[in-house]
Amino acid sequence: MIRNRLQWFTALCVLGFFVSLTAHASSVSLAWTASTDASVVGYKVYRNDQSGAGYLPLTASPIQMASYTDSAVVAGKSYSYEVTSVNSSGVESSPSNSVTANLACSYSISPRSASFTAAGGTGKISVTTTTACSWTASSSAAWVTVSPISGTGSGSVSFTVAANTTTSTRMSTVTVAGQSVSISQAAGTGGGGTTPQTLNFLPTDDAYVSQEEPTRNFGSASTLRVRYGRLTSYMRFNVTGVTGTVTKAVIRMYVIEDSAEGGKCFQVANTYRSSATAWVEGGITYNNAPTIGTTALCGLGSVKIGTWVEHDVTAAVKGNGVFSFAISNSVSDRAQFGSSEGSNKPVLVISTN
Repeated sequence: MIRNRLQWFTALCVLGFFVSLTAHASSVSLAWTASTDASVVGYKVYRNDQSGAGYLPLTASPIQMASYTDSAVVAGKSYSYEVTSVNSSGVESSPSNSVTANLACSYSISPRSASFTAAGGTGKISVTTTTACSWTASSSAAWVTVSPISGTGSGSVSFTVAANTTTSTRMSTVTVAGQSVSISQAAGTGGGGTTPQTLNFLPTDDAYVSQEEPTRNFGSASTLRVRYGRLTSYMRFNVTGVTGTVTKAVIRMYVIEDSAEGGKCFQVANTYRSSATAWVEGGITYNNAPTIGTTALCGLGSVKIGTWVEHDVTAAVKGNGVFSFAISNSVSDRAQFGSSEGSNKPVLVISTN
């Protein structure tokens, strides 16, 4: 910031100067005491948005009012301000004292409640906020698990409710960005941990990636796609509530498009490639997707539209935990399956004794 002060040292009085924030963190209001110097013709307002560029002018020419409202602000960020007075010769005074506004974040989450049968299940909570605002997610009970446990900007939190093996209804709370979601679950039939179980888990995250569009995300697509050398699909499941020995675990998928090969199934990392950060359906791309190994867990031959097929992943799923899988095929004949955004969602079915 260059200011032509020359030898004019008229002081800018800023008694009562203040910065305030609106209830919705959408503006900053500045006010200062007007100069008593008769040669002062106006004021210039400068802002430092902490981006490293320093103080930059908000007013192209001097303003006559002893106040200014900055509406070009973002919740979750900090802004510092200074004001100078300008005399009739166009010379600016030294800057006023610097004041800083730390804009609070606001959040909206949905839904605010969810109910489950004794068998349990999965759900998703949407978080709406600005890009600079971070948040955390947690559960008040061990039988409800959440993922991810933190994030920045708008996103979503998946949660899994374990099967209720007690004879009582139960309540829990999932807290996201400081706001509560009530979780209720119906009573089970009892019997303890040795009762045979059949548990169903929807993916917490699923998406396909494209080699031809390596930086594009397809997490909101209603299908999962595989095609040799071009398309690969990823799914992640959060398995909880398993109390016995797993005798079988299969991923059931609904066929949307015929193919000579439905694909092979591989267990992959729960994190982005070369990263410790958990991958999510809204962020995964071909460039950052988990690496696929050389040993397949299972494979499908030809698949027919309108049917359900099963990938046997028993070798990978031995109990509770988070499990990620990739589906790819070795032919140029594309196969498509329903995703968690579609009407026929994939499901991990676990049987125990």
